[in-house]
Amino acid sequence: MRPVEHPIVTAHREGRERIAALLAPLGPAEADLPVPACPDWRVRDVAAHLAGIADDALHGRLDGVTTDPWTARQVDARRHRSLPEILDEWRDTGPRFEAALAGGEPSVRLIIDQWSHEQDLRGALGRPGAGGSASAKLTHQALRAGLPGQIAAAGLPPLRVVTELDEWVAGAGTPAATLVTTWFELARTLLGRRSPTQMRALSWIGDPDPYLEAIVIFGPATADLVEVPPPAGSAGGRLAPSRSGEPTVRFPHPRFAGSGSGRRSGWPPLVLANLRCGSRTLGSPVRGRGGGRVGPLS
Repeated sequence: MRPVEHPIVTAHREGRERIAALLAPLGPAEADLPVPACPDWRVRDVAAHLAGIADDALHGRLDGVTTDPWTARQVDARRHRSLPEILDEWRDTGPRFEAALAGGEPSVRLIIDQWSHEQDLRGALGRPGAGGSASAKLTHQALRAGLPGQIAAAGLPPLRVVTELDEWVAGAGTPAATLVTTWFELARTLLGRRSPTQMRALSWIGDPDPYLEAIVIFGPATADLVEVPPPAGSAGGRLAPSRSGEPTVRFPHPRFAGSGSGRRSGWPPLVLANLRCGSRTLGSPVRGRGGGRVGPLS
């Protein structure tokens, strides 16, 4: 019988193939487009970072892992390569990296980083999608699991969160405020892709200000970032709730229950530091090519 593949390995492979398919048709001009969510980087630089993770891991170059100098070296080492050359490298190292992951207990942090950068690229190219992917589901579940710890660590009372997927309370006790938004906006907010102004513009019941700094894992962005959410009704669309209201992929997967990726506490400070996209703080006044607006729900 074929062994069960770890869901994190599956999600990483599918995400890598999806990103490669998104980028492969691009010409030199599109490869050099700026990525508004990563103001220091162009499209090809984000690809260089993703390819660099696999290469560094395979060759044991993990000193300073997830720090700015570590990600900067990945981009600098590929600065004179074309986007097709970078994708060729990733096509070679990616499967070997995933094979290595399959031999251990891979962290969901890899999926959060990869999915976040996929959305960064899609925003820059005006190609929304992958909102309903396995990567999106794992990211949603991991962010939900970590939020109560973040709020508790800040000494704040619980926060009720309402999305199209579910309604839940982050923390134990009576919530002091409620945030109503889509799961995509929630994820992009928690991952530092929204400015404080945009965060306040979401639908809140109660005072949002005490929570703005506490709920973001990295960030917030210093300027508005406007993105079009993934379309609904397709394989690459938004998440759909199950009958119980929970996402359709359980976390952690029952096959791997008890792995470290399923812990319900706040994220350590450097878990997602490579989401900085270089040395500058996230956020850019440049809009993604997809246009659109971010605002409160009606």
